[in-house]
Amino acid sequence: MLTSPEERLQLLAEIGVPETLLLAFTPELAHQTAEQFCQELVDKLGCHLLIVGDDFALGYRREGTVPRLRELGRQLGFEVTTVPSFTLKGVRVSSSHIRQLLLQGQLVEAQELLGAPYLVAGKVTRGAGRGHHLGFPTINLQVPPEKLLPRHGVYAGRVRLLEGRWDAAVYIGKRPTFGETEPIVEAYLLDFRGEVRVGTQVTVELLAFIRPDQRFERAEALVAQMQEDVEKVRECLREQTS
Repeated sequence: MLTSPEERLQLLAEIGVPETLLLAFTPELAHQTAEQFCQELVDKLGCHLLIVGDDFALGYRREGTVPRLRELGRQLGFEVTTVPSFTLKGVRVSSSHIRQLLLQGQLVEAQELLGAPYLVAGKVTRGAGRGHHLGFPTINLQVPPEKLLPRHGVYAGRVRLLEGRWDAAVYIGKRPTFGETEPIVEAYLLDFRGEVRVGTQVTVELLAFIRPDQRFERAEALVAQMQEDVEKVRECLREQTS
């Protein structure tokens, strides 16, 4: 929910992992016992050392706890090493805690635990064109449905394009002013004069939460708020780079 398989593979490559095997989580795999899975690790990968977190478990119904894995290691000929939970300022860093922070709009706190800005990636899709008519042309992202979207509202962010990185005001929400029901992600690139084609893969870095989503009775009120949002985004990004 926080990081797509593609993003994980990229991160692993960046830290020097030479090869990664990505398994499809099929019903057959989900019902494998810990012993069956460990036997495959030995037979197919020649496993001699298994490194897991101290609260890790694998196999059907999570039967493969650390004590069980050590028992299987003695039987099958591999060693099991555990890595303690990572803590920061006394808080255990976990995906569930980070998800809660993001859903509350606590982006700075989530970024500190992640060690990097929270990313939302997707392909540019054709929008309704409202932003262009309102004076704020945006790019609309088609985000995978399993990706966690943080609290709905306006964010200060940066958009990664082939041409470089651009400061952006990012909106995540259901556009209540226009009565829509499905959440969208759209970004207004500050001082950008080019064109981003439909189908382009784009990555958005979310850097700070500006305000929650809200409904406006008139388009003029929405435009005035968007102007204010853009100025707040500029100010926020200036403070982060100063």
